[in-house]
Amino acid sequence: MSMTSKSKAVIILPTYNEKENVETLIPLLFDQVLPEIKNWQIKVLVVDDNSPDGTAETVKALQQKYPSLNLIMGQKQGLGKAYFKGMNYAVKKCQPQVLIQMDADLSHNPKLLTAMLDKIDLGYDLVIGNRYIKGGSVPDDWGLKRKFLSFIGNLTASLFLFNWRVKDWTTGYRAIKTKVFEALKKEMDKKEFNGYTWQIAFLNKSLQHNFKVGFVPLNFIDRRIGESKLGSEYIVNTLFYLITDIIKNPPRFYRFALIGFFGFLVNFFGLAFFAYLIKDNWPSLSVGIRNTIANSIAAELSIISNFIFNNIWTFHDRKLVEAKEIVSQFVKFNLSSFTTGILVPSLIIGLGTLILGDQYRQLILVLVIAFFTVPANYIIYNRFIWRNKT
Repeated sequence: MSMTSKSKAVIILPTYNEKENVETLIPLLFDQVLPEIKNWQIKVLVVDDNSPDGTAETVKALQQKYPSLNLIMGQKQGLGKAYFKGMNYAVKKCQPQVLIQMDADLSHNPKLLTAMLDKIDLGYDLVIGNRYIKGGSVPDDWGLKRKFLSFIGNLTASLFLFNWRVKDWTTGYRAIKTKVFEALKKEMDKKEFNGYTWQIAFLNKSLQHNFKVGFVPLNFIDRRIGESKLGSEYIVNTLFYLITDIIKNPPRFYRFALIGFFGFLVNFFGLAFFAYLIKDNWPSLSVGIRNTIANSIAAELSIISNFIFNNIWTFHDRKLVEAKEIVSQFVKFNLSSFTTGILVPSLIIGLGTLILGDQYRQLILVLVIAFFTVPANYIIYNRFIWRNKT
């Protein structure tokens, strides 16, 4: 394959006081790693934040030996801003198909580039080096505090964004198709993403835009030279981003849960209203029959409200619009709601109280709703009522 027919990629290395690390990393890339990647023409762009230790001067000296090494400089504004400047520059000057994020501190194994670009060739839009999947790892000598913060940070992101497929939101080793950056460029050009929050926000927005994300296992190596730039601003800014994002764009499951809660209120107050109405008009009916009729009406109104609002909001991207389809799916919705919300829970409550005693009735009800009814309904609605047709 000729050089002109190769796909283009640019590795972006943000630096601040990384002189000794780039002296090792850049020759390693150009002399050992990049020559082995035959089907890609890869350049390296160092984005230096005016490092006082002479990082830029070291890079300039290395440019004499490596013509594909580029350098841009600017004021220190944070990791995210450095990536944004670097990607913007690379797209304008180099026209690459892929942009690669890599730490300059030797914590990311450059030899993993081959596997990441292979994933890109398979059709993935964003490939991340993942420390928390099979084959990946964090350093054994990481202290308990750092391991705990990393675990809690990723768990918090998954919980807020309700995405359990992504195990490593904060990883900085990524191969990104240029079209992804172009699609997110306007959204990411904001002050709140200037720091480390860039990593979580960029990945989350990629998923929201339905880009195809893949993973390769990463054995993370702790830096040996220099100091980590991670500070307290990361925790504060990231929490602020996560909270504001779920308010602006609630994950589908949270929308589903909120509508389910509204449906519960319809059922709860509807039961009281119709029980009073029936008692007032048919006082001869027994309390059992009266409440059965009242709850049946209230439950059906709850089901109708759930169907309407799920169609409008939770599954707005798969909204049912044709009358025939609405009627057909509403019948299925009723049947599934009856099965998962009434029939199965009633059987479990009956069996549970038979074994444990009547005093556990309400506890069993709460557990059944939380661990069976809610997830079962979400799966059924997602896969069969408002299934993805693409």
